Amino acid sequence: LFFISLLFFFYVLGFIMRIKNQELTTGSSGLIGVQGTVIDIRNDIYKVMLLGEIWNAKSSKSLKVDDKIIVEQVHGLTLDIRSIQ
Repeated sequence: LFFISLLFFFYVLGFIMRIKNQELTTGSSGLIGVQGTVIDIRNDIYKVMLLGEIWNAKSSKSLKVDDKIIVEQVHGLTLDIRSIQ
């Protein structure tokens, strides 16, 4: 029983150390490179689904609903996107 407890302790300790050493990806920089899907288009503004959230987006090229996209830049609450197909 002691040996099992010791193994569990070191497993949890290793898990905590891996999490601690990961780089944070919050804020707008965390969205760059994220893939999503176009869900709606209105007046050249795309609605895209990323990580379970709906964002406004713009693209230099025409896209259609259900196109797969990737985020290139973030400008406030609007994303610059491009197709990945």
